[in-house]
Amino acid sequence: MSRKDDCWDKAVAKILFATLKREAIRTSSVQDYDQDLYNTRRRHFSISYQSPIEFELIHVKKKRSS
Repeated sequence: MSRKDDCWDKAVAKILFATLKREAIRTSSVQDYDQDLYNTRRRHFSISYQSPIEFELIHVKKKRSS
């Protein structure tokens, strides 16, 4: 952990986000990754560590069987 007012603490993150804004967002590849791949596959705490796709499939099967 860094000290208070350490300006070098966020330098790497700022460089990364500046590069993303300058290069990748123009082509929307970051947005495509986020919406199409990451958000559909990552596990969520609020739905028992299932991916959103797995969660929806389980609940659709339950609704159909009811």
